Amino acid sequence: IFEARKPKGLAVIAEIDGRVEIDETGKRKEIIVAPNEGEKQVYAIAYNSRLRVKQGQMVKAGDALTQGSINPHDIVRVKGIGGVQEYIVKEVQRVYRLQGVDVNDKHIEVIVRQMLSKVKVEDPGDTDLLPGGYEDVLTFEKCNDEAIA
Repeated sequence: IFEARKPKGLAVIAEIDGRVEIDETGKRKEIIVAPNEGEKQVYAIAYNSRLRVKQGQMVKAGDALTQGSINPHDIVRVKGIGGVQEYIVKEVQRVYRLQGVDVNDKHIEVIVRQMLSKVKVEDPGDTDLLPGGYEDVLTFEKCNDEAIA
C-alpha cells in the first residue's frame, strides 16, 4: 500500500507563502511566488503542465502549483514530518473514500506514525550510533542532545 518511491507526473509545490505571478513567454512558463517580505521564488514549469493556481492567488508553503502527484520527500523538506504525516493520511483516506470505505483517521495515523518512526544515520558525529544504521527517532534525538551537551 505504501511506498517511498518518487511518483510519476510530479506536481511542483510552493516552498514559501506568497502571491502567485504567472509568466508565459514563448515556450517557457514560470510561476513566481512573491512573499510580502523577502525574495521571490521562481519555478520553471513544463509548458504543457496544467496549473492549479491563478494569477494573484495566495498560496502557502506546500501547496501544489501544478497538477500531479506530490512527492512526500518535497513535503518533508518544506513542511516537516508533521506536514507529510497529514498529507499521507489525507491521501490514504481519499483512496479509501473513492472505494466507498469509511476508515477512522486514527487507524491510518498509527500506520503513518510507525512508518516515520525510524531515521537513517548518515553521520554519527560524536554519538555511539553506527553510520548507515536505522534508529528510532526518540533514540536518535536523545543521542544528538547528549552529544550537543
